Amino acid sequence: MKPLSFLAFVFLVLSLSFGLAQEGAVAFKEPLAVLEGLSRDVLKDLRAGSSKMREAAGEASKKAAESEGKQAEFKIVIGNVDPFQAAEAPTVTRYKIGGRVETERVSGITFSVHILAVLAIDQHPKVAKLKKGDKITITGRIGNAEVLARTQAELHLDVKDVKLP
Repeated sequence: MKPLSFLAFVFLVLSLSFGLAQEGAVAFKEPLAVLEGLSRDVLKDLRAGSSKMREAAGEASKKAAESEGKQAEFKIVIGNVDPFQAAEAPTVTRYKIGGRVETERVSGITFSVHILAVLAIDQHPKVAKLKKGDKITITGRIGNAEVLARTQAELHLDVKDVKLP
């Protein structure tokens, strides 16, 4: 093998293996981390009762949406486990776990954090062991992330293809 083609081959192998390692890396370990980098003005306007709360929630949703498709690992308390059929596969029963709504604070702003986890199909045998109130760690890909302006700011995260320990 010529030295130049050997170097190109080594570079190709290393770049592919680095790309695969990055794909599986966990980007978020805490739910509110999806809002990192949000300006202080937007955070201030997310306070309950703010006249600009709705606009600030829109800005925060744009920031949260940047997390979509990235890996996450969250600890949640199970609120419910329910079967469902997705519109794209109505004959396949899937399971979703609704995490108990947690209240968290960042920069003096109170957020209600809502996490919905959709289990990967190969995780379905583990459903029988799950009970309301259990603390579990979920690992998956963020499918949807948004901030809503209700009585207080709400962060909603949907985590897909969830693996359980």
